Amino acid sequence: MKRIRIAIISSYMTYYQNHLPPGFLDERDKWAGSLAQIFADTGDTNYLGIVHDQVSGAAVSLKLKELQPDVIMIAPSMPGPGGFVFEAIRAHTDIPVLVWAVNHLDALPVTYNSVDHLMNSTNVGACMITNLLVRAGLGPAVVSGRWYDPAVQDRVRMKLRALGTARQIRNLRVGVIGKPLAGYDNVIVDPDLLAGLGPELIDVSVGEFVQCFNSIKDSEIATLKKRLVASYMVTPSDGEELDRSCRLALTVEHIAADRQFDCGTFNSHMEYSNRNPEIGLVGALANSHITSSGIPFTDTGDIITAIAMFVGKRLSGTAMYTELNTIDYSRNALLCANTGEGDFDFAAAPGDVRIFSAGDSTGLRQQGYIIDLRLRDGPATLIGFSPRADVPGGFVLMAMRGSIDGRPDILLQVPHHYFKPSASDVNSAFEMWASAGATHHCCLSEGDLCAEVGEIARKLGIGFEQIA
Repeated sequence: MKRIRIAIISSYMTYYQNHLPPGFLDERDKWAGSLAQIFADTGDTNYLGIVHDQVSGAAVSLKLKELQPDVIMIAPSMPGPGGFVFEAIRAHTDIPVLVWAVNHLDALPVTYNSVDHLMNSTNVGACMITNLLVRAGLGPAVVSGRWYDPAVQDRVRMKLRALGTARQIRNLRVGVIGKPLAGYDNVIVDPDLLAGLGPELIDVSVGEFVQCFNSIKDSEIATLKKRLVASYMVTPSDGEELDRSCRLALTVEHIAADRQFDCGTFNSHMEYSNRNPEIGLVGALANSHITSSGIPFTDTGDIITAIAMFVGKRLSGTAMYTELNTIDYSRNALLCANTGEGDFDFAAAPGDVRIFSAGDSTGLRQQGYIIDLRLRDGPATLIGFSPRADVPGGFVLMAMRGSIDGRPDILLQVPHHYFKPSASDVNSAFEMWASAGATHHCCLSEGDLCAEVGEIARKLGIGFEQIA
C-alpha cells in the first residue's frame, strides 16, 4: 500500500515578536516539527516550516512543489496572517487542506495575560487561513482541539486519511484481470467516464497472466505457504492444490506490483483462472492475499466495488468484499457473506482464519483454496461506489453505519456475519442502500467511517448518500 504523503505547515506573527518571551518562535517551530512524529503512523510526514512572511511562504511553496503531497495540514502556532500561508499554497490548490485549530491549554489560569493571549489564540490563526481557503472555493477540513489529546489526534488522523485518499483516487491505478460474468453490467463502468474523475483502468491480458503464473519460483511458493501455515488454520496444509493456490496468489501480487496497481479486480471464475486449462483454480486465496497486503481486490470483474474497497482499506486498514444476502428479522440484522474471500487484517484473531480446499463450499465444486474467518465485533461501515447520472460528478459514494454483531451458527463455510444497521429498521436501511444505487457487492470496513467517506465525496465533487 502506498502511504499518503502529508505536508505540515505552521504559521507565526512577527509583529508581536518583541512582546513574546525570548525563544518563543524557536519553541513553536520545534513544536510544529514534532507533529510529524505524532502522525508518522498515518503517512509519510514532512514538516516544511513555519510561515511568517511572504519570503517564508514562497519558500514553503517551493517545497510543496518538490514534495507533491497528498494532503497539507496547517497547524497555526499563534495568530498569523493568512495571506502569508496562502502564498505557500496558492499554486497547489489541487491538494486537499486540513486546518487544525490547535489548542495548548486545558483551562485559563488566573494569571492569563496579554502575552498568554497571543500565545494561545490559535483559533484566530486558523480562521485567518480558513477564510481565504473558503473564499477561493477550496473548502478545507477543520479540526479543533488540544494537540496533546489522543482523541483529537485520532480525529486528525482520520481527516488526514480521508483527504489523502481523495487525492489518491484522482490518480488511482485500477487493475482489471478479467471481464465480469455475462450480464454483470452493474459492476463495470465506462473507462472514459471514470477517467473524468481520475482513476485509470489497466487491463491485464490472459497471456501476460498465464506467463506470470508459470514464472513464479518454487522458493516463493514455499515461503508464502510456510507463512500461511504458521499464521492461520490451513487444511490440508500441504499438497499440490495448496502449492498451486499459492502460485496464483503470488501471480496477482507480482502483477499488482509490476503494474503499480492501487486496487483492482480479478475474475478468477473464467478464463484467467478457474476455466483456464493451465490454471484451473478459484482465486479466493489470491484475492484475500493481495487485499490483506494493502491492495484491495474484488472478484467477478467488479471494478466499482474495487474503488469502494480502496476507500475502506485506506480509512480503516480493513476491507471485506461482501454481499447483503438476506435479513434475519429475529436479529434485525443483514446476513453478509461472499464466496470465500477475506481480509486477514479484519479477523478477530489469527486462529479465526481458516484457509482450505474449496470443494463445493462456494456453490460449485472447484479446485483451489478459499477463506473463512470470523470478524471482530464492533462498529463497522458498509461502503459502496457507483456511477450515477443524477448527482454531482456523475458518481456517488455510499456509507451505511452499523456494527458487526456476531456470526450466525449455520452451515456456510465462507465468511458470514451479521451486520446490524444503526437505523432502527433493517428493511428501511436496505431500501435506502439500494435506492442510493449500491450494486450487489460492497466493502465492509471496521469503524464508523461515514464522516470520512462523506469528506472524500466532498473533495472529489461527487454525490454522497449516508444511511443511518
